[in-house]
Amino acid sequence: MSQLKQSVYFPKEMRAELQAEAKRLKKPLSWVAQKAWLLAREAIQTIEAPPDLDEKDEKEERDA
Repeated sequence: MSQLKQSVYFPKEMRAELQAEAKRLKKPLSWVAQKAWLLAREAIQTIEAPPDLDEKDEKEERDA
C-alpha cells in the first residue's frame, strides 16, 4: 500500500476522541482514521451531496 502524507483537520473534540481511541488501541491516529473510513465507507457513499450554494444563489437571483 502506498503512503501519502496528508493534513486533515478535525474539530477539537473529535480529535481528542480519536487520540483517546488510538491510545487505547496502542495504534497511531492515522491507523484509527483509516479503520474508521473502512468501516464507514459504504454509509458515507449513500449520503447525498448538498446543493451547490452558488447555483442556489443564482437561481434565487433569476427568480426574484
